[in-house]
Amino acid sequence: MQNLKVCFYTHNLPNPLIGGVERVTYNLTNAFRAHNIRVYNLCSSGDGADATIPTELNNCEKAIFANDFLIRNGINILIDQYGMSFLSHPMISENIKILQCCHINPIAKHTVRALFESIDIYKPKQSLLNIAFIINTPLRNLKLRKRYSDIRETNGIDKLVFLCDNYVNAISSRYKIDIGRLAAIPNAIDDNLLNETSSLTQKKKKTIMWCGRIAQSPKNVLFLPRLWKHLMTKHPDWEMIIVGDGIDRHLLERKIKHYKLSNITLTGNTNPYKYYRDASIFVLPSYSEGFGMVLLEAMANNCVPVVFDNSAVFNDIISEECGFIVPDLDADAFINACDLLISNEDLLLKMGQNAKQTVSRFSMSDVYNQWCKLFNELEVV
Repeated sequence: MQNLKVCFYTHNLPNPLIGGVERVTYNLTNAFRAHNIRVYNLCSSGDGADATIPTELNNCEKAIFANDFLIRNGINILIDQYGMSFLSHPMISENIKILQCCHINPIAKHTVRALFESIDIYKPKQSLLNIAFIINTPLRNLKLRKRYSDIRETNGIDKLVFLCDNYVNAISSRYKIDIGRLAAIPNAIDDNLLNETSSLTQKKKKTIMWCGRIAQSPKNVLFLPRLWKHLMTKHPDWEMIIVGDGIDRHLLERKIKHYKLSNITLTGNTNPYKYYRDASIFVLPSYSEGFGMVLLEAMANNCVPVVFDNSAVFNDIISEECGFIVPDLDADAFINACDLLISNEDLLLKMGQNAKQTVSRFSMSDVYNQWCKLFNELEVV
């Protein structure tokens, strides 16, 4: 591994406090470097990267720019975290192994419904963008099919990496891609965070928590006030904490005001770890999730998760002993699951302990070994 050189492509320089992909890349970078793998960052914007691709270039020119950078630094493996087409361009040297990562749910649903719900007459510009997004949904689906068809026909990408085996099997079957060209590697939780949470002894607070980007599509944030409306009256000694910010915060605030809710706090963008440590229940009512790093982080802090059944990866993370996966978009079932946890302190405590034990399977040490196995398959180590 000492002579291996890896380059990550991301939109922005990896940062543990910005976005799921950036946080995943940041943690992987540290793990690789700890094992003497030289890591480079190739970005499309921002400062601080080893190279930033000029935005004014066309795809062919971007490929030439990227190839020159990769060759000049003797890089063996390019890990494309955003699936950019120019990085599988013929101008990229065949000596460089290309891994294209898919960090979303490739078989997601409900996006159109989410966008209709986020249309707001008081925000016409954003509403027009949402409408345009809805109209273009069939076109995007066609582009997605073409993307996977291109991958099936070309050797420009050495491996397409998904977040779980269920995604691999679904894509292989749907698009007739040789399963040998696909791989499944989950996201990892930082070992330091696992070590910190292993010694948690403080009593958890009566808090339900959500964390993420406040956007109705695909996060379904407008469900949170509805959820709290049902729980607040029955459990007045509990509170809800919403950590994050985003384009639909105004809609969320309006819905909170409409329901006349109390004991609910929006923190804005801030480090969520202190809230994980306090919270007892973590809710994730998204229409779709690729993996959900916040889910792992919350569970590592003894939070019991409640999610909708719309992501194949949830079944790999959550068992009946540590959380609830309720039928997709069944609001009553979601509310009842939270109510059951609040009303049964022994169940809440036991499931919280099980949650922490469950996520140890996603330690960075274990996930690093999966990446090493993939590198060996590519015959670059």
